[in-house]
Amino acid sequence: MPTIILAVAAMLLTTTAQAATVHDCGSESEHRDLDSIENLIGNVRDFAKGAIRVAYVLNERSEASSSAHLLIFVLGERAQGGTECYAVSAEYKGPTPDFVSIDMSGLKATYDSNKGLLISVPVRSFDSDKQRSVPGRVKVRISRKDNNNSVTIEK
Repeated sequence: MPTIILAVAAMLLTTTAQAATVHDCGSESEHRDLDSIENLIGNVRDFAKGAIRVAYVLNERSEASSSAHLLIFVLGERAQGGTECYAVSAEYKGPTPDFVSIDMSGLKATYDSNKGLLISVPVRSFDSDKQRSVPGRVKVRISRKDNNNSVTIEK
């Protein structure tokens, strides 16, 4: 009996990888104001001696609707014009294409010299099939290899 209870508890506590997409902070009309300092929630996390910064923004569209995004600021070459801003948003699965919440305190990071920095962040997104928010993690790879910045989602 205790084994069954533990198995059920483990199933309830597991989180799945969340489908996400990466885009420029200001490229899409609905996301054009994401890099506004007014939207930042909590502290910004620094990596690579400040060359990579990760932030959580909450964009409140109305009292009943808000969306959370992960912002990644990557220092570029001085010739490229400074810092590049990438936004990580949930893929569309319901009335809002954005995360419901992001838990920056649960952020985990690992570094691989060939692949770059990998961050894993607990998120909640709305599941239209279940009609509720569901927990998961989004994994984001940030590479600055050969001064060629890239930010990609890992499964």
